[in-house]
Amino acid sequence: MRKLTVIMKSCFIIGPIGDEGSETRQRSDKIFKHLIEHVAKECYYNVVRADEISEPGFINLQIIQHLINDDLVIADLTENNSNVYYELGIRHAVNKPVITIIEIGESISFDVAQMRTITVDHKDLNSVAKCKDNLIKYIRSVEKNPAKYYSPIHIAIDLQSLYRFENLLKKSNVEIISQ
Repeated sequence: MRKLTVIMKSCFIIGPIGDEGSETRQRSDKIFKHLIEHVAKECYYNVVRADEISEPGFINLQIIQHLINDDLVIADLTENNSNVYYELGIRHAVNKPVITIIEIGESISFDVAQMRTITVDHKDLNSVAKCKDNLIKYIRSVEKNPAKYYSPIHIAIDLQSLYRFENLLKKSNVEIISQ
């Protein structure tokens, strides 16, 4: 009988972590363990969060390497944490897939408010179940066509290129007409 080998992909988790024992850490650990890690494993992803990197070295460089190289990033925007937004910006710069989640009732920062974001109430099991279903759908959608993902940075760059091209066309039309 032939064994089926499953190739695991990599998923980096960014979100507010907080100090050991804090409410932020307790929520973050619950979201990670009971929601994200469960869904990611079901979709054949190895997940890692910054505080779980177990290699010596510079933590900032390790985080940036995950943001650049991992197949997927799931970003928890809860608490509008500045580190989360910084890391999200790095991921946007490399134009690789990101799925965002946020605690129900929290506001999303203006710069990313146009992105589809999954909401969750970590204290409500029905909400967690719905979030799991949505995460699976989003992950499967990303896997079908990873090239379909566009970060806000790359959309802006593409638009800028389009405007330049449009201006070149106008310029060449003027030159043709003038001749």
